[in-house]
Amino acid sequence: MYLSRLSDEAKELFLDLSIYAAQANEEVNDLEKGVIDAYCKEMDLPKSEYKAKYSLDEVLEKLKACTAQEKNIIFIEILALLGADDIYDVLEKKFINTLQKTLEYENGRLFEIIYALRQLKETQKFFEQIIQN
Repeated sequence: MYLSRLSDEAKELFLDLSIYAAQANEEVNDLEKGVIDAYCKEMDLPKSEYKAKYSLDEVLEKLKACTAQEKNIIFIEILALLGADDIYDVLEKKFINTLQKTLEYENGRLFEIIYALRQLKETQKFFEQIIQN
């Protein structure tokens, strides 16, 4: 949604982070690959090989230097990726908690974003039903 607003460096960090997020539950499914492919298109990056350039620790450390706006965009988009299948499993929640601590997000804000993403997904489904009928 907002990835085009990221700096080139933040885009590369986000791509690596999205790969690690998709791998959080040790399984990158086709839905997650599709989301990552869409992210690459939105950021005007080549299609991903689903292999990160940096280690997760390096990505998390480099994220600290991002602007507040970039951190917000990254957090929202990672939550959208992990929630694409409507399930946040234990390993994905652990990943979210790590990212939340790195980006210094409060629990209340996390829950607000997850709620808004679910509402957005329901709205998209509603519009798709209208279009199909």
